[in-house]
Amino acid sequence: MFTAAFVLLGGCALFRWSGYRDPAADATGRWSAVELALSTAPAQGRPPALPQPEQLPETLYYADLGPDTIDVSDYPAQQKFNYRFFRVQCARCHTLARAVSSPVQSRAYWHFHLIRMSLRSRLKHEGPIPPDQVKALLDFLEYDARVRKVEDRKRFEEQTEELKRRFEPTLNRLLEHLQQSPQPRLLAPEAGGGP
Repeated sequence: MFTAAFVLLGGCALFRWSGYRDPAADATGRWSAVELALSTAPAQGRPPALPQPEQLPETLYYADLGPDTIDVSDYPAQQKFNYRFFRVQCARCHTLARAVSSPVQSRAYWHFHLIRMSLRSRLKHEGPIPPDQVKALLDFLEYDARVRKVEDRKRFEEQTEELKRRFEPTLNRLLEHLQQSPQPRLLAPEAGGGP
């Protein structure tokens, strides 16, 4: 199974979207998404420019607008201890509010997410999350979700709806930015060639 997935990903890596700039495009340099084609040849022209970081909102998810702490005063001593790891590790890559206000997820989901975060932190030369801390994080996330998000579901759902309502203007800005950004353009079929 792993080998098949690896081969599939390797095969997909051989292909990429190629594009070229329309010489008749306006001065904004917009690209057409209707002419996209798969190609293994070198790209003709530059890819669309990435948005400048200062043009994007700092909050990328509704959960970023939530609280960045959890009242753990009534939690068992072990979970209070685990909470310290949660605060340190989960704030390495994103706002702590994102983790605090995220939807209810399974332990397996969080384990996958922590592996991904650990790999990401290795790429940033911050070091991986130690295995003992991964277990502490998983224990805390599972316990906290049960207490705050399942047993007190009504309050958590009300808070989530409020965060989504407050996030709406930011989401509209993100969508507007994406719509105004240059779009990839497909290579035109060769003259006399097939489709």
